[in-house]
Amino acid sequence: MDHQHSSAPTGVQINLAEHPALATAITIAKEMLAEYAGVGYDDIFALAAAHGAIRESLRILLRALGTETIDEDEAVRRSVDSRFPAAAAFLDEEREAGQ
Repeated sequence: MDHQHSSAPTGVQINLAEHPALATAITIAKEMLAEYAGVGYDDIFALAAAHGAIRESLRILLRALGTETIDEDEAVRRSVDSRFPAAAAFLDEEREAGQ
């Protein structure tokens, strides 16, 4: 599926089939913007939820583009995860079980 992104220079095509993480990030960002577009400043709890959702969707988008800012611990975890997927899956299960 070719998609011309509205902020892309004229004639630039992004083939989202070749970039599934980016396609997912775009979908999430659009859903969050649609969901929280009407939040007013008079409802502090809704505003906080909107801020968190928009922040997370932006983080997902930056990660899909490979430009997310991460700390050293997260960089190490991702490096280990990529080299040892079985160990990463085990540790993820352990973390989830501990919650």
